[in-house]
Amino acid sequence: FRGRLTEGQRLMHPAPTGRRQYLLVIEGELRVNGETLFSGDQARITEADGLKLQAVSASDVLLIDLP
Repeated sequence: FRGRLTEGQRLMHPAPTGRRQYLLVIEGELRVNGETLFSGDQARITEADGLKLQAVSASDVLLIDLP
């Protein structure tokens, strides 16, 4: 999934048990489950019940949901 979030926008992405997520912040500043990521940062997420995203600034993100 690729998307643009406006400043302050929040998004919840469910993460079923056994799945992993890869997140890349293409541009902007994004808070993911309480951790702040900046342009060019990436996160490999495992064992999460879901992803809580909040754009600190306007952000362009790429999220890949993996088995």
